[in-house]
Amino acid sequence: MKKQLLYIIPIAILLASCEVVVVEEPVISNARDQFLGYYEVDEYSTTFDEYVYYNMDVVRGEYRDEVFLTNFYGANIDVLAEVNGNSIYIPSQRVDGYYIQGNGRINGNQLVINFNVDDYYDHHVPTNYCELVAYR
Repeated sequence: MKKQLLYIIPIAILLASCEVVVVEEPVISNARDQFLGYYEVDEYSTTFDEYVYYNMDVVRGEYRDEVFLTNFYGANIDVLAEVNGNSIYIPSQRVDGYYIQGNGRINGNQLVINFNVDDYYDHHVPTNYCELVAYR
């Protein structure tokens, strides 16, 4: 019994002197999660050489790689986009009289999207080429 006790005491002292540190990193369960949120948008039109400012929300879509850009273009429209890693892709789509397509990237709290819009409400307006820079 005495021999067994001598083996247990050094092990108990060794375990008592150990310190365990757990570092928790934020886990992004899905690439699209990094895009979600409320943004303040600065949008520049190269076609008209003008800036427009508005707010936009990025919300989950039905599928794992989908998001919706609400109030996109400052026109109170919801545009479907697909996420792949840090990239976002707006497939060609017609939404409430606008034909939209584009792509972009997210870097931390800044989202940049280059896109173009054709306005089916006004046939005399040329295609609007824009760059959207959005901040959380």
